[in-house]
Order: sequence, then C-alpha cells, then structure tokens
Amino acid sequence: MEMANMIKKATVPKFSIMAACPNDVKDIVKLINAEHDSTNSVLKVKDKEVEAWIEKGLSYVAKDENGKIIGHQAVHIWHIQPGCDWIEFRSSVVTSDYRGEGISKQLKQHLIDLLLQPGINTFVLVKNGQSEGYHTLNDLGFKKIENSKVPPELFSIGEGADLNPDTWTVYIKQVNILKAQIRN
Repeated sequence: MEMANMIKKATVPKFSIMAACPNDVKDIVKLINAEHDSTNSVLKVKDKEVEAWIEKGLSYVAKDENGKIIGHQAVHIWHIQPGCDWIEFRSSVVTSDYRGEGISKQLKQHLIDLLLQPGINTFVLVKNGQSEGYHTLNDLGFKKIENSKVPPELFSIGEGADLNPDTWTVYIKQVNILKAQIRN
C-alpha cells in the first residue's frame, strides 16, 4: 500500500452533514449510480427523483472540508395509518475513499434525531445484501424482521417496478417516545 493511502486511512475525515440543495443533484445522482454500477444493481436514480427528495427536505449529504459530497442518505415517509408514519432509509451511499469511517451511521443517526416525533417512531431499512454492513444497523438499534411483517408498499420502488420481498432483508428500529421527551 502506498504511503499516501496509509496516511489517508489513518486519519479521521472531517465532514459536515446537511440538507441537500438543488446544486447537489448531479453529484448525488452520480454518486448513487456509481455505487449501483459497482454492485451490478438495476436500480438507478434520475435527476427528477433526487430533485423531489430535495424539494421535500428528504435528502441529506455529508460533505468533506472542500465541499465535495462524500455520502448521501435519503428518506421516504410512509403513512401507514393516521398518526403512524414509518421512515424508510433510501439511497445510503458513501464514496469508496471514505467507507468504514462511520459516515453512513452518522447520516442515519442525524436523520433519526431530526425526524423523531410523536407519530414518527419507526425507522426501516430494506437491504439487498450488497449494501451497508449489519454492524452499522445493529449499532443504531435496528433489528432484522420478517418481511411478512412489513407493509407491502415498502417493496414498491415506483414506476411500476416492484422488489421481490424474498431477495431483500428488512431491518427496523422502533422508538418508544412520549410527547414530553420531544424537544420543542
């Protein structure tokens, strides 16, 4: 291994987590689709999809000290029943240079802290086995559940394409909260 790579791996990256903005669309699409290409995934995102996430405030990025996007996390809010919404983590990607540095975990924790409120206390991640490691999900309190316990709409990815629930693993985190626990 080259000395520059060894030094880079030995240092902890400095990054900031923030809501994605319209200027980030192209970089987010490039980052997500590059990851999908590397895993031979047929799932691709388009500019319009990322623009919609950003417009709804559902797309967050990690940027390095130079403002380069090094990680991305989107969420989708599923209205399961009145007063009960599930937050699904989507498009969790970290550039290969920064994997293993806890960026994905910090993005998820940031969104959990941001979105936790009465009526939103269930966080879910549908995983295809080629993505993020179980240790990150376990550290955040996620537990594997049977797919049969998941609302079927979680396996729908839009535009008429559906995921086969038998090929995906679902992790869930449920948080018991009282209104008094929520910061105003």
